[in-house]
Amino acid sequence: MTDDELEQHLHAHYRAIDPRVASPGTGIRIGDALDRRPRRSTLSARIRPAFAAMAAVLIVAVGLGLGLRPGGFLSSPGVSPTAGASPTRSAPPSSASASPTPTPSMPVPSGSVPPISDSTWTGLRLQALEGGPVNAQSVVAWSGGYLALGLASVQGELPAWISRDGRSWVELPAGTFGPATLALAAPCADGILVAVQSYSGQASVWHSTDGVTWTSRPSPPMRLARQTDLAGSATGVLAVLEGSPHPIGFSTDGVTWQEVSLPGSTTSSVGGVASFGTGFVAVGGVTPAGLPVAWWSGDGLHWTLADVQGYPGTGFVDVRAAGGGLVALSSTAQVPGQALFWTSTSGRSWAPSTANPLGILKQGPANASVNGLFSGDGTRLMVYGTLTPDIHTGYWVSLNGTDWTKLALTGATAAAISGQATPFLLRDGVLFGYLGATWLGTAVK
Repeated sequence: MTDDELEQHLHAHYRAIDPRVASPGTGIRIGDALDRRPRRSTLSARIRPAFAAMAAVLIVAVGLGLGLRPGGFLSSPGVSPTAGASPTRSAPPSSASASPTPTPSMPVPSGSVPPISDSTWTGLRLQALEGGPVNAQSVVAWSGGYLALGLASVQGELPAWISRDGRSWVELPAGTFGPATLALAAPCADGILVAVQSYSGQASVWHSTDGVTWTSRPSPPMRLARQTDLAGSATGVLAVLEGSPHPIGFSTDGVTWQEVSLPGSTTSSVGGVASFGTGFVAVGGVTPAGLPVAWWSGDGLHWTLADVQGYPGTGFVDVRAAGGGLVALSSTAQVPGQALFWTSTSGRSWAPSTANPLGILKQGPANASVNGLFSGDGTRLMVYGTLTPDIHTGYWVSLNGTDWTKLALTGATAAAISGQATPFLLRDGVLFGYLGATWLGTAVK
């Protein structure tokens, strides 16, 4: 069979694959190779025999792949008991060791990590930032600076940037974290961890102690749908896992994971997690009543039910932490609306609050929602939105979730007040991103 005949045979075989059976990642890889997209170099006549041999192997691999059924090596890792009270969710034996570091040589970011500012901010001085992360979806602070993650492309490539000071950014090489559909990051022990889910649904975590060199290991299936599905600190990493109701998993090092048992109702589902001090908190709801429920832990492994002054139908859906307190949000189709916004000074007890500076949006007699969007970085909380009769977006910060200060914006404020920019808390200010451009808002105390 000639090279051309083999390639035509591969085309025909690929088009015959049933997309309901074949892994999406398989189709993308084969389609990419066959199409010979411009970003790939053209095969020379000297290496065409090698391509033919690889294509033959690929045909066999695809045929074997079509024979896979649920329960094969791509299925969720099993759960096995450990010596302690919590079971361990282990990885497939063939994937137990760390994979080689894929990151090629790259420039190390300049600058130094600024100290955490735990004083009250009164304003932000904004200026355009050259070379910042483009269309970032999250920015995570860790001991070595910051990591920004973008949105995965249709090819599955996950853009990412690192910075020491939040001002000078370096983009990681394309493909550093492999093909991904979902990704979240969190500080972990002495470094930072990135959890990703591939097109096939396979979960893995990448760990780095410098932001430049990364090592991959398998992990239990994680939800990775919300920013509060992953939380980390020097103690370890807490993740909301796939399942119904959603359980949580904990790891001290990002390598060995334990599925943690939460006290209380067996129908409780976790809506979000956060690191708080040296411990962690988790919030959620009890079905079908929809009662809010929360837990706290000093080490991520042993958990206690928190005291929640709850309303029926108000299960927690989000939680954010500052140095002096926490804020949780709930969803409800009932009144009173103040049950949508909750505060806690320790994570051990929660009460509804009217401290939200943007208030509650009431839509009809039996439907309401919290006004504004929230974020937190473990030191301070931020809420942003529009407060009638203002027409510009405002920003408020708090160190405890109860006392809020509206920030006065100066400098290049156009994108920030338009409501189109996405803000990310830094140790000493706020990073804004909008339409491929970034601005740095330096804190004014």
